[in-house]
Amino acid sequence: MTVDKSHEDNKWHAIQKRVSVTAEQQQTIEKIVTQLKTQTPALFVLVTDRNGQVVHSSGELVQGTALAELAALLAGDLAASSEIAHLTGTYQRHQLILREGETLNSFISEAGNDLVLFVHTTAEVPLGWARLLLQEAAHRIAELKLDMAEPIHSAEVPGDEDGFEKRVKESIDGLWDQGKSS
Repeated sequence: MTVDKSHEDNKWHAIQKRVSVTAEQQQTIEKIVTQLKTQTPALFVLVTDRNGQVVHSSGELVQGTALAELAALLAGDLAASSEIAHLTGTYQRHQLILREGETLNSFISEAGNDLVLFVHTTAEVPLGWARLLLQEAAHRIAELKLDMAEPIHSAEVPGDEDGFEKRVKESIDGLWDQGKSS
């Protein structure tokens, strides 16, 4: 997500960028993920865009884990950690987040400007080995030049000519008012 600071009233407006992956790029990502999963060895590997949209996954998730929810949380986690690094003056390209546990380890890494790479391993996999392979895979994915579709400004609702957004807001407000009178 980028921020447009050039708006005439100096308010910041978030702009959501949508990643467009070609079939050839998808195949390349799948090969990189397969190689990473095998070499590490990883239990699970996930590539998402920075908006939390799944690009590719391989392996088994913990039972009951929803892939879409995990992807969104990973993107948010990386965004929050990157912002903390910016605020503290420690941000560098190729950020990596490690969650080390007694039996499992998780790595979250930037894979270029637009993608997030998540790797889940057992604690038996040496951290340095997993980190090295993850960084190599993230670099290879980052080398893919992904196309960006037209950004959607948060202040705009595409296709809202019929007032859908207004009707939803009114319906929600009506529910709130009904709850107060009960």
